[in-house]
Amino acid sequence: MDRLLRALVVTTLFSLSSLVATCFAADRQVTQEKEQQTFYYSWRDYQGNQQKLNFTYSNDQLFNHYRRFKGFNDQEYLDKINVKVMNTIKEFDRRKYRLETTRKERSIEYKVFSDEKALLNEVETRVENAKQSARKSYLKRHYYADLEAIWATDAVRPDLPRFVKESYNYITPIREAVIEKYGLNVRPQTIINFVLGWVQSMPTSELPDRFHHSGENFKPPLKLIRQEYGDVDSKLVLTSAILKAIYPRLTIAMITTPKHALIGLNLPIRKEDKHIEINGLKYLVGEVTGPKQMPIAEVSPSSWSMLNSKQYIVDVI
Repeated sequence: MDRLLRALVVTTLFSLSSLVATCFAADRQVTQEKEQQTFYYSWRDYQGNQQKLNFTYSNDQLFNHYRRFKGFNDQEYLDKINVKVMNTIKEFDRRKYRLETTRKERSIEYKVFSDEKALLNEVETRVENAKQSARKSYLKRHYYADLEAIWATDAVRPDLPRFVKESYNYITPIREAVIEKYGLNVRPQTIINFVLGWVQSMPTSELPDRFHHSGENFKPPLKLIRQEYGDVDSKLVLTSAILKAIYPRLTIAMITTPKHALIGLNLPIRKEDKHIEINGLKYLVGEVTGPKQMPIAEVSPSSWSMLNSKQYIVDVI
């Protein structure tokens, strides 16, 4: 009897938690009309109020927006670097020096040996310059950037600030729908919480290990909208692009932690608000993932713990 009672309690609690998550998830409907699609969203915000948002995009925009973006290909990346290096040093007499190459998971190292010091220095310089040039070129072409953090050696990630800056024009239908709903005379927090709530209500896919599977589940803004779900980095980019399109003068901090991401907004702070300081300026912090709805200046205990531990990097846009 006790076992049965415990089972019923566990089942009931699980059902209730599932119900709570479902209540905050957005109801999404899409209608196709000729060469465009209209998206209709309905969800309950952090206060339990019903919210709605709808906007229209052409199929050309939806299906061609960064359509070639893909998860990071380690081997292709290293191959491109190696080809560039080898082509750069072809002019040198290989009988006068020796080159050792060591490939790791996401890096390639070269060591030059020669009895001629001048030749040694020149080959080393050419090799390093070619390596860095090839790295930067590959990352830029494929919309990636170095993840410069002590907890992520040799790691790369989607170039989040670049995606935000290049997505302003693509966000116009969403921007116009939000402004039509609220105007621009309301408190910024009203619109910010509305946008946060909408993005939080979308399903969130897993954020793969930032080192081994960079960009695997990342989706640029319109692909995220079209497919309905994306990882936390995808949601951070979408949220930042929308808010920056609505408030061009708003300074936004894109906060990346080892397993999560948060948004920071340079707005007036109240005593109870969760915030961090970056270069002398205070930023309200917020979540971009659900299922629980949270307004700006509130974050989960795990997120706040991570912020307090300083295990994060910041891109300010």
